[in-house]
Amino acid sequence: MPYLRANWYTRNNRARPESIQFTLSKFHWIWIVDCSSLEGFFRKLKSLEHLPKGQLARKMRAVIDLMTRFPIEIWLNENIRASAIKFELYILNLVTAKTLLLLDRGFYHFTFWLQLV
Repeated sequence: MPYLRANWYTRNNRARPESIQFTLSKFHWIWIVDCSSLEGFFRKLKSLEHLPKGQLARKMRAVIDLMTRFPIEIWLNENIRASAIKFELYILNLVTAKTLLLLDRGFYHFTFWLQLV
């Protein structure tokens, strides 16, 4: 991944949208944070469609760099019912100053926001 990331920055990239240019003038990084169930994803694979429901259930959590689209971190949780709140500590340990996080409403937890700020 470090090799791919370094090469991405040396490529001749297309112009960035104005909104991204403005955001990068204020922040060093723009990261997307998401939690997804893998059950629905795996159900789309013909080779796994015969398995009983719930057997493929896992929760994947990822932090992706918006610019490179490369993962910063990926975690897998065996508990399909695990909420985004359980993921907050990982984010707090990963994020640095001048990082803008794009989060969905699963992270609507005021204690987390206070710690993040």
